[in-house]
Amino acid sequence: MLSKQEEKLIDRFYTLLNLKTIKPCSSYQWTMFYKKIAVDLNMMNGNYVDHKAIYDRLIKDWENTCFRKYLPKSYHNSWLVDIFRKHRKSFHPIRHIMVWNSFLFDKSLEEIFTMVNAFPTKSSNKKDRKFVALQKTNKNISEQRCAWLDLCNTNIELGIKCLRNTDNGGSLYAWLYRHDRDWLKKNSPDAKRINLNRYKRDYKAWDEENILLLQEYITEITTLKKRPRISKTYLIKKLPTPNSVEKHLTDLPRTVSV
Repeated sequence: MLSKQEEKLIDRFYTLLNLKTIKPCSSYQWTMFYKKIAVDLNMMNGNYVDHKAIYDRLIKDWENTCFRKYLPKSYHNSWLVDIFRKHRKSFHPIRHIMVWNSFLFDKSLEEIFTMVNAFPTKSSNKKDRKFVALQKTNKNISEQRCAWLDLCNTNIELGIKCLRNTDNGGSLYAWLYRHDRDWLKKNSPDAKRINLNRYKRDYKAWDEENILLLQEYITEITTLKKRPRISKTYLIKKLPTPNSVEKHLTDLPRTVSV
């Protein structure tokens, strides 16, 4: 039996196929559209899109469906990251619809394309690039302030950086930073010094993450007719932090064995 998500995706896909005409949308319009989604849903870390939060949301929505296979194995360097960045290429309709189903479930295709076309076809000035910070919000400032103060009072021992790493702290801080910055500065704890010697990297988790990324990359590259010579050094350079990986190869046995 299909879930609501699966039924909605299939219905949207066939509706899309049967549309007689679709007004073309520029890469800039798609870029602004997806940035606005991230802003409206508070999936931002400061001025940057919170790609992990987006990935976690889609995993939650599609984990037990037949479309799970279309999601990347990691939120690093994937189509899901690219779709929320500056658009330099096109994406398969199913990938678009999976995102729409997770974040715009109640919107019709007509409404979605209207939203996309509402943006200028290209960036004409700096104001266009800063539209994210100027978006109107339906959230109540008093409620957001109270939520932030409650978070601070509940975690008196934490500094602002640690507060932002709590479950709701990041999105709450980002919202207040955009819409009530002066108040936020006056009502935030001072930065606390962290003893860096206490930090210990989770090498096992790092190793597992590297394996997922490498397996995905190897699968992609082996399908190419003309592909570069694959060596251990070449593969390590494809990881997010290759220099760190090279320094800790003895701590990453699975990464070394690929």
